[in-house]
Parts: sequence; structure tokens; C-alpha cells
Amino acid sequence: MIRSSTWTVAPLLLVLLACKGGSRAEGTAAAPASTTAPRAESKAESADRAAGAAVPASSSSKGAALALTVIEGRSGLEDTGFLHIIGEIRNDTSKWIESPKVAVLLFDAQGKPIGVDSIAAAEGFGETALGMRHNVPPGETSPFHYIRDIKKLARPYASHKLEPRAFPADSSFNATVADVKTDKETIGKTEYWRTTGTVKNAGKPCSSPEAVIAFYDASGKIVDTRTGLTEWDVKNEWPAGGSLPFKTGPVENKWGFASSKVWGDCHEPY
Repeated sequence: MIRSSTWTVAPLLLVLLACKGGSRAEGTAAAPASTTAPRAESKAESADRAAGAAVPASSSSKGAALALTVIEGRSGLEDTGFLHIIGEIRNDTSKWIESPKVAVLLFDAQGKPIGVDSIAAAEGFGETALGMRHNVPPGETSPFHYIRDIKKLARPYASHKLEPRAFPADSSFNATVADVKTDKETIGKTEYWRTTGTVKNAGKPCSSPEAVIAFYDASGKIVDTRTGLTEWDVKNEWPAGGSLPFKTGPVENKWGFASSKVWGDCHEPY
């Protein structure tokens, strides 16, 4: 019995010594840990990192595989210190879409993504511009209007990229317009447009009824947007078949309005 125990313990001792030796060798080969604290990331570097991470996803992302087109209109820096990018998202699918939007990526003169000092950037999300219509039938468009204070940009803006996104939907929530009228008034040398009409609920009970208005120049390019508000309480359900008047305030025609288009809009109740 004594001889049997001796032969049993010996291999165990060899295994333990081998493990101990291996650990020591690994520890010797490993580089010593740095005692220097990492450099704090500047706000501009943090914003640039977020911008790089916010590059629009590929067509495999949810919603990105839909057949959508961006029709860009007026864009550029204005003397107010804000960047404006206006356009339309066209539904090229055979079905309705909902919640259309564009991912907005800004670039400097060298083509490098520009970080934006914003809550969205701080949380790792990219810049977006929401479509003004919540539900869009096949072949129709939803205007969007992106606005950004250039003081929030890490570097001077030079160009941008837009990628449309949306989700499939049905026609359950739908609104139309009727009796649309545009009044034009000139005060001094400035022309103003006012739009009035009626929004009608053509679908299920919905919320936040309003009119969405796009203004176009003589070439057919979208140059400005507005909403025509109603007096409906957005917390209530607007009944199917409901009808409400809408109106806009005076809209200054500073971009050469030649025509306008109006859509009704509402969305699923909260």
C-alpha cells in the first residue's frame, strides 16, 4: 500500500511543478503594466469618434433594405450660422412605409467625418432628420428638413451624405387634405405665403393631425417646409372620418417659391 501511494503522488507533483513553471514563464514574457494614466479624450476627438461610428449602416440593417430614394433640395450654410439640408424621401416600394428619416453624415474638406457636439453624438448615435410625414404610400414622398448649428461641429463643414431609412407599414393610419388655399401678400418688397385648408382622417383613429407643406422653386427643387397646425389635442384619438381646419402663419418667400404641395398627416395614438 505504501509503494502504491508513492507512485500515485509522484505524477501529481510533476504536474503541479509543470503548471507552476508555465505560469512563471508566461509572467516573465508579459510586458509590465503601464503606470501612466490614459490621456483624456478631448471633446472634438470624442465627437469625431462618434461621427466615425455613425457612418450609415449597410443595406443589411433593419429598414435600410427598402427601396427608398433621397431627392435633395436646398442645402448649405446660412448667414444665421446654421446648416440647412432640405429634401424628400421617396417611397419606391410597392407598399406603405412609416417613420421615414435620413441618416446625415457631415464631412470636412478632406472627406473626413465631422463630429457633432450633441446628445445623440454623446450617446453614440448619428445625426438624423425625420421625415415630416409619418406614413407614406407607394410612389409618394415625405419632406425632411435638417438643421445644425455649425458651432457644434468639430471642424468646418464641406459636404454631406444622406441615407434614407424607413419601416414597412400598412395604410391603417392615413390623412388627406381638401380645400387647400394659398394666399400671397406683399409687404414692402417681401412676399409672404399663407396656406389654409382641411385635414381629413382617411384611416383608423389616429393622433396629431396636421398638414405637411413643401415649397418648390421654378425648377421643381424643394426649398422650404412648414406644417399647418390644427387645434386638436394630440393626446386624444382623432376619430376615423374626422375633419379639421388647418393654417400656417406667414411664410417669407425668400427662396423663390413657385409652387407648393400639401399632404395630410397623423399617426398611431400614443
